[in-house]
Amino acid sequence: MKNRSSRLRTFLLLGGVLYLCGLSFIVGRSSAEIGKPTVHMTHQMNELDRLQQETAKQK
Repeated sequence: MKNRSSRLRTFLLLGGVLYLCGLSFIVGRSSAEIGKPTVHMTHQMNELDRLQQETAKQK
């Protein structure tokens, strides 16, 4: 009986660890997806700045 409860405890512990790993992966992935538009917007602003500087040089 003691061996059976030890196996159950090990199984539950392993399941909990896998659940937490999966949860942290999902949260990390969603936060990375949220950050993507910010990076894209920064790139667009840099392009706008570059174009403004080029047109200012031409004037």
